[in-house]
Amino acid sequence: MPILNSDGIDGLFLLSGEDSSIPMGELDSLIRIYHPNTELSSVGRRLVIAKNVNSETVDIISRRGAYVYIGGTFVTSIQNNVRVRDIEEVDFRPFIQNGDGFAIRMMGTRDEDVKVKIETIIGSAVTRQLPSLRVTLSNPDVLIWGVEQSKKIYLGCTRNWDRKKGWVQRRARSKPFFHASALYPKFARALVNLTMAREHETILDPFCGTGTILQEASLMNIEAIGIDIDKKMCMGTNRNLKHLDLKRTSIIRSDSTVLPVKSADVIATDLPYGRCSSTKGKTLRTILDSFLRDTCRILPLGRKATLVYPKGIKLILPPELVLTQKHEIFMHTNLTRVVVVLERQ
Repeated sequence: MPILNSDGIDGLFLLSGEDSSIPMGELDSLIRIYHPNTELSSVGRRLVIAKNVNSETVDIISRRGAYVYIGGTFVTSIQNNVRVRDIEEVDFRPFIQNGDGFAIRMMGTRDEDVKVKIETIIGSAVTRQLPSLRVTLSNPDVLIWGVEQSKKIYLGCTRNWDRKKGWVQRRARSKPFFHASALYPKFARALVNLTMAREHETILDPFCGTGTILQEASLMNIEAIGIDIDKKMCMGTNRNLKHLDLKRTSIIRSDSTVLPVKSADVIATDLPYGRCSSTKGKTLRTILDSFLRDTCRILPLGRKATLVYPKGIKLILPPELVLTQKHEIFMHTNLTRVVVVLERQ
């Protein structure tokens, strides 16, 4: 069996290019779920090496991560003034099986001539080592990919990679019920991942709106409970979830400042704010304080809640909650979102 199916490999992850600390925070959270003793080492802003993981962990994180562009086995690194001899010395045989269709792709390289040169050299080296392989540019069994970073080229190997995660199909305007306050599915998925929720656990969104957090949680086999005070939102969320044929969800119409839920494994929510959000006359401070109070009641010890609120609001935490991550995302001139991860102590 190839190294891709064994323990003790190093993982290589290329994060998406958002100007935020969230991609790294999400990757760290996912690693802690599946392989908590792994050491992460950043190589530049977007490239991360995960030491001594296993292939199953790499595959799960690659599929589940919102801001993980691609993940795979770390093959090697070489100087960026690459020579044919340097590539030929790399043994690709542990990463590819005879009969595989493969493709080579340099990522994040703007110089097209350099990109083509390196891809050609790697392709030639691979086919010399494994003559039975075939080049398959569309849906290859194995993708060998490289990223130039810090005067080196880092090579990774990924099996059955599909970079299309369905964001367009699940965006707000592609669903039957639209509201201007709806979250982007990519962002909503990251909020779920930051909670470190495992498959088949229960996540609560006490201000579920159009249900994007519930949608992304359900797609990751996480049971989801959504609460909203607005009847129209609850009905619209049900329509959206049925449209996507998602069944791991429950919707409750209730005042979210008095939550009718006794417990949940984790919590993720975007507080209602702005002109498009209905608060039924309650101030954001009242809503935030009640959320923090109920979080202390609902969350088990050691579990996490992810909260989004507009910058400028002061977060006053009760002693039972500890801040473990904080990120900011600039949206437009009038809005910067703050994302915090809180742990119940």
